[in-house]
Amino acid sequence: MILYYIYPKRMSREELTAALVRHPFRKANADVAVQRIAGFIDDNGMGMIRLRNTGLRKVEELFAKTTKKAGK
Repeated sequence: MILYYIYPKRMSREELTAALVRHPFRKANADVAVQRIAGFIDDNGMGMIRLRNTGLRKVEELFAKTTKKAGK
């Protein structure tokens, strides 16, 4: 969700990991989380990442599910 909110800007993997650690993630868990979203992010070759369109759609699907559940 962090990458969704800053889109279309990029951030480094280290910044993303640090942002996750500031929330309820431990460093090891944050590293794994960043690895798991590899298919949804674009790396510019200098370690700066942003969400691909598939990642944007996935986040929007999660938002829609959450909204739908909240409306029940």
